[in-house]
Amino acid sequence: RKKKEFTTFCACVDEYFKSVLEARLTNNCGREASQAEARVTKIRNDQQKRLQALAQDTETRKRRAQALEINAEQVDAVLSVIKSALNAGLKWDELEEYVDTQARNGSALAKLVKVLDLPNRKVTLSLPSVEYYTSDSSTENQDNKYSTQEEDEIFVTLSLDSTAMAAAREEWSTAKRAQAKAQKTQSAASEAVRIAEKIKTAQL
Repeated sequence: RKKKEFTTFCACVDEYFKSVLEARLTNNCGREASQAEARVTKIRNDQQKRLQALAQDTETRKRRAQALEINAEQVDAVLSVIKSALNAGLKWDELEEYVDTQARNGSALAKLVKVLDLPNRKVTLSLPSVEYYTSDSSTENQDNKYSTQEEDEIFVTLSLDSTAMAAAREEWSTAKRAQAKAQKTQSAASEAVRIAEKIKTAQL
């Protein structure tokens, strides 16, 4: 490395501190640039996660609505049986045992029941999805159409005081609101990233 000659000690000191300051400024600029880029990336990732969650929620609610519509007769039949049993004075544990027994005995309607939330007058059903009815498997055994594969099932929780079509309308309405929220989030996400990019550029 070539040595630099100075005419005075003060000139040597000035040059030293100048080089130290330049090095610090360079390091600070690099660190600030990295931090700014990290902020932009975080904002972009966070917004993308929100959009994906909204899209998934919308799709799930649409599939629930479709399942309720296509299985409306069976859903209403299950609700009717449960309400009739309760009105007849059957205790909660007795009703749960009855449903379990019927399912083991091969009752197609009882097999749909997955969770009985009787204190809250709700029931969770496992319904064949639209995909099940439109797939080749739906024609293989019409007499056993409720014995679906896991990917052909969708879980739906509804009130005992509701109906299949009423619950379907509520799912469609909620899906529509979620879709509208996703569109607003998309616009907000684009604006947030644009502002973050602008700030990053200004800092650089």
